[in-house]
Amino acid sequence: MTVSNLTNPLSMIHYIYEGNEAFSIGGHYMSTISPNFFALTPDRSQIVHCHNASSALTYSRGLAPNKEPASPRRTLKVRAYVSPTGQYYVMHGNQRMDVANASTARHYVKNGVAVETMLEASLSLLNQ
Repeated sequence: MTVSNLTNPLSMIHYIYEGNEAFSIGGHYMSTISPNFFALTPDRSQIVHCHNASSALTYSRGLAPNKEPASPRRTLKVRAYVSPTGQYYVMHGNQRMDVANASTARHYVKNGVAVETMLEASLSLLNQ
């Protein structure tokens, strides 16, 4: 990656070259309060105003978090138990998943266990 600056007393323009693609990030003189950098998203659908070069690079590379709501995860209802040796675990049917402590067990009882998490725990027991 190369970053080159073209600077004059009134403005500053940054060009960022990554591979064969060039992302231009330009802005106003650094002492202004307005965003100093503009980043073009990788799909070239929008221009994002940024206050520093790091944020602009993140947007231009497509690494910035999106604000789309996470898809709802399917959860399983479980019951919490503690073994005579003190190991906490939760059960769904005949599937057992060991947990770290009582707080984790209470969390899973209250919120449920994601299907993926329970499946991963069940498969890890088979591999032992």
